[in-house]
Amino acid sequence: MAKYIEDQIAEQKLLHMTLDKDILLAGMMDAFNHQQKMSDNEVRDTLSVFDEQVKVLTAAENRALANHFNSGFYNVNPFAVRAFFIDNCN
Repeated sequence: MAKYIEDQIAEQKLLHMTLDKDILLAGMMDAFNHQQKMSDNEVRDTLSVFDEQVKVLTAAENRALANHFNSGFYNVNPFAVRAFFIDNCN
């Protein structure tokens, strides 16, 4: 699970979204110790907004990559380029 979270944080960083690992870990520890600071509804709402931000930024990034690579000598699948950077820039 930790590797998945680390990968997600790295991918979000490529979208210029910064998630503080210390805050994330503190929240997880609070939950394990039954000392949650957010209600279930607050967590759902926060994750919903976060997911929407990721979707918007990913779509914008994909459009920018497509415009860049299809505008000149390049004709490259933007998803392949993004995957390359995710795999090689961590």
